Amino acid sequence: MFVRPYPFKAPLGYLDTGRGQAKAPCPQTAPLIKDLYALYLSGQHSLRSLQKEMDRRGLRGHFANPVSLHGIEKILRNTFYHGQITIERTGETFDGKHEPLITKRQFARVQQIKAGRCGQKVTRHNHQFQGVFRCGLCDGPMVPERQKLKVYYRCQKAHCAMTCMRQDRIEDAILKALEVVQLTPQQIKQTQQLWVERNAQSDLDINRRSLMARIEALETKLARMTDLLIDGTLDKPSFETAKQSATFDLSQLRAQIDLLPDPTDLRRQKAEYISLFTSMVDTYHGLCCINPVRDSSRESSMVADVHEQTHTLDLQDHELARL
Repeated sequence: MFVRPYPFKAPLGYLDTGRGQAKAPCPQTAPLIKDLYALYLSGQHSLRSLQKEMDRRGLRGHFANPVSLHGIEKILRNTFYHGQITIERTGETFDGKHEPLITKRQFARVQQIKAGRCGQKVTRHNHQFQGVFRCGLCDGPMVPERQKLKVYYRCQKAHCAMTCMRQDRIEDAILKALEVVQLTPQQIKQTQQLWVERNAQSDLDINRRSLMARIEALETKLARMTDLLIDGTLDKPSFETAKQSATFDLSQLRAQIDLLPDPTDLRRQKAEYISLFTSMVDTYHGLCCINPVRDSSRESSMVADVHEQTHTLDLQDHELARL
């Protein structure tokens, strides 16, 4: 494992401690950097709203100026905050000596949110299916609008023959689809037994051992190349090129190990999965039909989970937007 101090000026959230020394978390700005990542991971902020919130909380750059929108984006993609140093000019990566402010898992999730543009948008009206459905004719987004105390979803693409669809008709169609995929007590028992037989933990152990074996092979290769360099068999330029490639591969493999799910998380996910398919209708009724104040993020997440497992809901009307 190659561990080095950061050779440049400390990024926001850290302090320089002297030549060759690891950067130290700044008592004033490090907590704000942690807050920045946590707020973005909550799904409640776009980059612009996050910039405004961090400005309100007092986050300032090196010259006491408010952090720009580009600065916020740069912080969110800086691997330094989870402990890895990346030299942009050469592409070289290696583990840093400094204390990370976030975990690698948090950083990976942030990159997924940014790449997929899946951060929740804040709207004036907390519409139940905002951003969930698309037009079944042209694949355009179905945009909600309120008219006479009712919510309608309408395709916004010009020249599309799709007419508007009332939200209560969408709710009825989803409830009927959920009734089809809801598990019976016998199916629940069969599913639990199937998971025990497949033993997901064994698969996880196999993946971990495979990654560790590849890491060990690369470390052995690096040690052998070092011996060849000392003996004079391998020249310095060839050694540096090979070392840079091997170091990058080691970093990627260790990141994969860090992202492997925890066994406890696997058991919890199994329980949540079964719970979802045993009480779909009741849960949906509770979210949509009983509570006057609706949590659209929870509803959209549940609908997305159902869609992932059943692929496509057949929602009766041909014009009805599909998931």
